[in-house]
Amino acid sequence: MIKILILSTIAIFSCREADRSKVNETGYDLILEKALEHIEKREFSSAIVSINLLLKGDSSNGMLYLKRGYCYVQIDSFDLAINDFNQSIVLDYEPAKAHMNLGIIHELLRGPDSVSFFHFKKSFALDSTNETTRQFLELYGVDISDETIL
Repeated sequence: MIKILILSTIAIFSCREADRSKVNETGYDLILEKALEHIEKREFSSAIVSINLLLKGDSSNGMLYLKRGYCYVQIDSFDLAINDFNQSIVLDYEPAKAHMNLGIIHELLRGPDSVSFFHFKKSFALDSTNETTRQFLELYGVDISDETIL
């Protein structure tokens, strides 16, 4: 039950326009639409296949890594999810969400530790309005109003 609750907090958000220079725009849009449809239907393995196709033509799109990371979490492929969330951070696509997701994964796999705490702190520093990050930091006993945590 706790695993389901933790996994359900990893959310995906609206798409950002992607660089389509290497992929036919119509084909790209259709594949992206299909990937999002698969995610909506909780068909995560199919979504991963579609996202992999998109990444072949656009490997610098952080949004695709964030969404594929979400899919990997849903099928318990945590190492692959960690890689994708890290790549999303490298590409500077929604790093606060990627750090939050990394914190959740590390918390799930190893319990509260310095790695999960680091990611929650980093997420909070980038977006102090994220309620999930806030709640996890409070579980660590962090006083959110204390700005020295950042």
